[in-house]
Amino acid sequence: MMTALGTESKIIVNIGVRYPITHVTWDQGKYTTYEICLQSDDPAFTAKQSKVRRRFSEFVWLRKQLTSHHRSRKTPRLPPRRFCSGRFDKNFINTRRILLEEWLQKILKVNLYLSDCTLHLFLQTPLPVHEIEDCTTGFTKTSATEFILKHAGPIIHSAAGADSDSGCHEHQHFRDRPKYH
Repeated sequence: MMTALGTESKIIVNIGVRYPITHVTWDQGKYTTYEICLQSDDPAFTAKQSKVRRRFSEFVWLRKQLTSHHRSRKTPRLPPRRFCSGRFDKNFINTRRILLEEWLQKILKVNLYLSDCTLHLFLQTPLPVHEIEDCTTGFTKTSATEFILKHAGPIIHSAAGADSDSGCHEHQHFRDRPKYH
């Protein structure tokens, strides 16, 4: 997009995967969640800022959905489920966090994925995956945009129960704005 000065502008997308928390529960056992923080001026996003907590299994689900929805595109691989160390080892958790952030950065650079409602619900609402599926298949009266607007802003997935700062300044990447004629 051209600015008033006639220079090409860039779309800013800040995505961070941070603040891992390992949970020990009676019903779900032990698992780790990661906060996904998104800030963007990209018109593809309904909310310009969002925070949500997700488990690795939810990333696996998202990758399957994107692969299913966009068969003509090879969806980037997620990091492996396990490395040599245990999945609750601090080094493993931090390495996985970094790799999940890199994976999301790759996903967000693809315009085809940016048009996918499932991705937006995953990144901008704390809806569990079965409710995202219900929304995207029309089994809810509420639209994806309404869900996102309801949960927009600095939110925390209910499983976390922890506060974090409102900014999302970790990693920033730019994309050329699409040219509209």
